[in-house]
Amino acid sequence: MSDFQRRDFLTGAAAFAAATTATLAGTRRAVADDKQPEPVRGQKGASIIGPTNPAREAQNLDRLVPPSTDHGTMPNLRFSFADVHNRLQPGGWARQVTGRELHIAQALNCVNMRLKAGAVREMHWHVPDEWGFVLKGRMRITAVDGEGHAFQDDISEGNIWNFPGGIPHSLQGLGGDGCEFLLVFNDGNFNEDATFLVTDFLAHIPKEVLAKNFGVPESAFANIPKEELYIFQSQVPGPLAADRVVGAGPVPTTYSHKLMDQEPIQTTGAGSASSTPPISRRPRRSPPRWSRSSPVGCASCTGTRTRTSCNTTSQASRG
Repeated sequence: MSDFQRRDFLTGAAAFAAATTATLAGTRRAVADDKQPEPVRGQKGASIIGPTNPAREAQNLDRLVPPSTDHGTMPNLRFSFADVHNRLQPGGWARQVTGRELHIAQALNCVNMRLKAGAVREMHWHVPDEWGFVLKGRMRITAVDGEGHAFQDDISEGNIWNFPGGIPHSLQGLGGDGCEFLLVFNDGNFNEDATFLVTDFLAHIPKEVLAKNFGVPESAFANIPKEELYIFQSQVPGPLAADRVVGAGPVPTTYSHKLMDQEPIQTTGAGSASSTPPISRRPRRSPPRWSRSSPVGCASCTGTRTRTSCNTTSQASRG
């Protein structure tokens, strides 16, 4: 990740946190005052006598009662996840705010995703880079680069990851109550529902081609999913050391950073800040070619914990 990209991500995360804090503070003020906010400032404005939405108006009082210096030219800088479609799946859900909903966000797409314990966001890849921030809980992230090098890590609340575009990866909730996280992509028109998924890929390849590629009978693919899974429920994985994927060896550069494990920078007053070093400066990679060599594991796409018994997973080859 370049210095510019890292700065953009941290600035965006800070803005997201600040907006959330301001929203909660505004709502609490309205509740504490126990009165409906009105568009009145001194001698200007008037009360609302028609339909109103006090809860929503309290979340952004400067929209309802703009300061005297406001001239109405500021574009909308916020959009609530509560106002977008939520995709419900076995084991979790996902909802996204893109440049379609928040027009000013042409360079960023944000996805809020929840995975129950054991639930998997199946292995997939996409063109934009992906940054992730764990909001709550614990999760396991898995990736494989274009040379078949494997990566896995267990991360928790406050930790982050970065997958460059084209890197196949999957996400899984760990024990307890799973996880919830925020994803940020560097393309405002990116669509989380249109990623390239392993199950969808396998479902569209003739079984005789799969059999020849993997060197197994066609019957081995009799029970593969007929359509994409996206998010599906599976078993909670075992310890990382026992579940680690080997592939062609570890990736040269890590894709995660334990932000909460480092000492925060204390600022004046009661605040503190943490910054992350470059997670990855590796160039964007194309997805790996699939062959029989260098198994990368099957938990990412099917939830099966025994790699040798899985006939539906992809295998990564070097090159």
